[in-house]
Amino acid sequence: MHICLFVRPQTQDELTQLAAIVASRAVTAAVATPAALLEEAETDLIATLAGSDIEWVRSARTAPSLTLLPDGFVQSAIAVENDLYLNLGLAGAALYFEGPPGVRLPRIANEADISSLITGTRETRSGVLVNLDMVTPCFGAIDHVDLTLSSDTLAVWNTSVDQIEERLDLVTTQLGCDLTTPTRYLESHQVTGAFLTGDLVASPDPLLARKLIRLATRLPKRPAAEVVNLILEAAAVARITGDAVPAAHHRAHSALIEARAQIDDSRRRGDDWARVSRLDWDADGREEIQIELKTTSFVIDPSAAGEVLVFDDKVEGEPIAWLDGEPPGQLAHRQVGSEPVAPIELRVEGIEERRDGVVLRLADTDGRLSLTVAVTDRALDLEFSMLHVSDTRIGPELPLLIGATKLRVDGGEWLTVDEPHAVSGHRFRLSGERGEVVITSMLPTDLFIRPGRGGVVIWPNWIAAAIGSFSVRIDLTQPTM
Repeated sequence: MHICLFVRPQTQDELTQLAAIVASRAVTAAVATPAALLEEAETDLIATLAGSDIEWVRSARTAPSLTLLPDGFVQSAIAVENDLYLNLGLAGAALYFEGPPGVRLPRIANEADISSLITGTRETRSGVLVNLDMVTPCFGAIDHVDLTLSSDTLAVWNTSVDQIEERLDLVTTQLGCDLTTPTRYLESHQVTGAFLTGDLVASPDPLLARKLIRLATRLPKRPAAEVVNLILEAAAVARITGDAVPAAHHRAHSALIEARAQIDDSRRRGDDWARVSRLDWDADGREEIQIELKTTSFVIDPSAAGEVLVFDDKVEGEPIAWLDGEPPGQLAHRQVGSEPVAPIELRVEGIEERRDGVVLRLADTDGRLSLTVAVTDRALDLEFSMLHVSDTRIGPELPLLIGATKLRVDGGEWLTVDEPHAVSGHRFRLSGERGEVVITSMLPTDLFIRPGRGGVVIWPNWIAAAIGSFSVRIDLTQPTM
């Protein structure tokens, strides 16, 4: 049997420990490590590693779920990493990935000069992925070696840095197996059989997945390496389900926002620009409105009461209208008594692009509600006009990622928002660990507010008169920390 020790150092200490082992004895292994560690490593350490019998496995920076990313982006990511390894003198021709490989990978691997793939799996297996006439060997990295397998089989054995020396001795002296690497093994062996992927399917976080795809499919032809790395950082988290810690999702959102801002800066000059797109942003069969400004990204679904899918602050790199575990906000959230009302369907009646932002004019299908939304520099201005809905409360309900929050109404005493509150006034200042939000209205306004994971959910609202209009401004101020 042929065995490849597969090592994945994740810290500088582990990389330094690996270099020390390499300096003291011969090491044959395949190694995949975050490229950022190699970029930060000392020159002497890199020289030691480059002179060893190690095959350096590409991992697209953070081993993301590649099926979430378009072909062109995956190719760009591998190319960025290939350039780094080439410059450092670290040889290798394998790619490590997580998640389902899909049918695209053989072609992507072929175009990126990748000769084999390694993936995490629960079973000892190897086989080929096929895409038309392109066939790519794929090996499952395993925790336990099955010595009953064919003598021509390559077993890729997950090995920690601490286990390297023990397993080097075990493989060569006790097991009597051939110690090799994927590329060396393929020089004299052919991999046959299909590589099954039934246990590798992941369920990505829907919002992160859509933001990731929308951004990765609209990159410049030659994206900056930093932009590629930010998207890959987010991609590594995008396949995490809702059970992941909120901090991981927050980091992914922030990475995508920073990448979006850098792309904007590379394409446009000045601060006064706006771009509006009408598209099926979340692939649900309905048209959404996407607004991009220098300082703000904003996406709404008019057909679901103006559901706010994205409200991102590009200045601070924060996903403002997102809280872990909370549904998206609604610009026209309604309630009769204490019971929520089904989301009202709005249609777009007009879009106006201005130097300072974008104005949307929305209306319902029976003429009872019209809503004007102005998206400007880190602020939303909403104006409602209502007809014959006197028993209905209406207003924008939004989750706000601002951390533990205190509330001040019309300049009064500060109130800690550690439980639901209902207050009334004209001006509401929310001060959180991550920033501040100011809500203002000319008419007396009821504010319902409750704590959430990482922030609060707000609902400034009014009981509509027989015929009435009212407006509110939601303004992001400079962060307090």
